[in-house]
Amino acid sequence: MRDERSINALGQVKRKFSYYAIVIAAIFFVLKLILNSSLILIDALPEIILIIGLIITSIAKPNEDIEDERVNRNLNEHYNNSFKILVPIILLGYILSVVLLFRTKALVIISPNLFINTFLFLIFIGVIYLLKNYKIYLNEPFLEKENYFSSVLKIIAYILIGSVTLYVISFLLNIIIPGQGVPSLVLVLMFLTSFLNLSVQYFLYSIYEYNHYKENIRISDGEIFIASTNIILYISIVFVPALLYGITNLITSYFVLIDNYTQIKLFITFGQYIGITKSVYNMVFLVILTYSLKGSLMRLKDYSFKEVKRIISLTNIYVLISSVVYIASQIFLLLFHNNSMALMLFQTISTWISVAILIFYTIILVKRFLYARRRSFPSNNLLLIPITLTTINIIIVLFSGLIKKLLNGSNNSLIYLHAYEVVSLIIIFVINVVLVFKYSKTYETIDFN
Repeated sequence: MRDERSINALGQVKRKFSYYAIVIAAIFFVLKLILNSSLILIDALPEIILIIGLIITSIAKPNEDIEDERVNRNLNEHYNNSFKILVPIILLGYILSVVLLFRTKALVIISPNLFINTFLFLIFIGVIYLLKNYKIYLNEPFLEKENYFSSVLKIIAYILIGSVTLYVISFLLNIIIPGQGVPSLVLVLMFLTSFLNLSVQYFLYSIYEYNHYKENIRISDGEIFIASTNIILYISIVFVPALLYGITNLITSYFVLIDNYTQIKLFITFGQYIGITKSVYNMVFLVILTYSLKGSLMRLKDYSFKEVKRIISLTNIYVLISSVVYIASQIFLLLFHNNSMALMLFQTISTWISVAILIFYTIILVKRFLYARRRSFPSNNLLLIPITLTTINIIIVLFSGLIKKLLNGSNNSLIYLHAYEVVSLIIIFVINVVLVFKYSKTYETIDFN
């Protein structure tokens, strides 16, 4: 059972994030109104329900002339109860909209589940905000139990039961509503994807919360460490899509070698999807990782604020430039995908931009190594390996034409280069895990007496 403080904090966060939810719903509604040719009342049913529901919640909230603890408690309870009613209705609205979209054979550009997944992700961000600002844990009822992860798996089992229930409801609606039905496989894949998405998010968050809780106990006992163990979680989240992307490119280059065009098209499509995920995760979690490392370093006695601030600033600039370049390149490819001259020019320019970005990233790695060396951090020499591998990547990009000639054929060279990419990625991941494992051990202690 949660205490009154936790319940009040949950209600307060829901109040704050309800405004963001309305903004997101309004954006999706406008996009669907502009892009999709289907009936907007069907296509944007979840968005409409959310906006109307939260407006009613805001209008119906208790209003008092004087704001005190009792008024805030009633207000938070009001939002807690409203979300308990609103979330199931939104999910039912989503199911109904999907069935009706198939029934009306509507042309849909924006995927129906994109808004729901965004809404669930917003709730996920809200939970992290709750932990950071109120020290309220989502898994608080069983956080101190020995069978913590068994309890986490039980919650995932409940999510599975909820997903199956929603599937059964959608299946019944699919039978009851007249017209051409939704293919059963589509419904299964839709709810399976949503279940996996939500379950993976919750499981990863549960690991994060567990590590965060245990480390707070260590800090309260006076133990200081260089890096949080959650950094292993962050780099793992980045590593998995990056590894899948590298393997996909390796397999694609093999099918290019044997002229299997059917498989080439399939893996290129899959690679594009994974590539987007990889790029987004790499940029987002690089910032998260950097600030997490800063939070740990600030507790050390020998801590240089200027050096760390400089590294963080460079990282932010790197992420910003990478994001702009990535978005601009995707827009360019979309606009000029049939123009061969424009694509050749784009390839030349993008090569030099890639080199410049890699050099910039290498500078960040060098500064990180120098910081660790000056403070005699354990095994700091291992930080030289990512610098070396990134430098090799720069050489490969600059001299790709010469490398292809040396490797006797462009197709063979693609296989070798993608194989190197996968191997170097695994090496960097292993090194980072080893370093974080060493740096997460007690480095200094504080005597509170």
